Amino acid sequence: RALKYLAPIWLKRNDFQVRAYVDVITEYIQQGRIKIDPSVNKEKVTYHDPCNQARNGGFIEQPRIILKNSVRDFVELTPHGRNNWCCGGGGGALTMSEFRNRRLEISKIKADQISKSGAKIVATSCHNCIDQIAELNRHYKLGIEVKNTCELTADALVMRTASSATAINVDEQGYLREPCSWNENIAQCIADELRVGKLTAEHNKVIGYVKQYHSHYGSCPIPGRILHDTGIDPRRIFPAGPETVCKIAGLPYSDKCLNWDALKLPDYQ
Repeated sequence: RALKYLAPIWLKRNDFQVRAYVDVITEYIQQGRIKIDPSVNKEKVTYHDPCNQARNGGFIEQPRIILKNSVRDFVELTPHGRNNWCCGGGGGALTMSEFRNRRLEISKIKADQISKSGAKIVATSCHNCIDQIAELNRHYKLGIEVKNTCELTADALVMRTASSATAINVDEQGYLREPCSWNENIAQCIADELRVGKLTAEHNKVIGYVKQYHSHYGSCPIPGRILHDTGIDPRRIFPAGPETVCKIAGLPYSDKCLNWDALKLPDYQ
């Protein structure tokens, strides 16, 4: 805010542009420059309008465009926008420890507002607001997470097909041209392209097992063998089939591809 409105006065020049994160990312979304998967952020999210950004900066619609594209379940606080309740840390109050008890008491109205929303995550784009709401969370035991809006957007970012294919050098079938170049980052890029999502510990355990098995036997293990040796049914976490596992694991292309759906798991008990 200081740079946007005061720097031109102080510097006596206006040949530069100062933009807020929420303004830039909104533009990227509307222009299709970034791809976002809101299903990644499954919890109910609400947005706290910082006084400096909403009332003083006019950034009201932009954060809502971002969040509605970045999370699956967005709800508004009542009231919100220019009429939103201050978090209680504005005007430097957050830094004055002698007023802590008064600040927390007065801010109960904000704590109650958050509780009534039913949100599990409170997003905002002001660090003072993040610190103050985090303190309200502890003091009033709200049971929420407090996140910067940009964290939710970053978590939901999806790699572009063209850029990913170029960066990781896959062939026409989507297999690594140079399997020796495989690493965990490449695995995640391929998983993103195949819509598998964030690779979990279970995914990585199966991937590691498949790579080890292939290195030893020169082929992919059947689902029953994976389940027996890892305790994980690969069809549950890789429903699209074994080809998906092979690609993410960085294995070379093979025309001998199994079909999860066509097989019954043997009873190894």
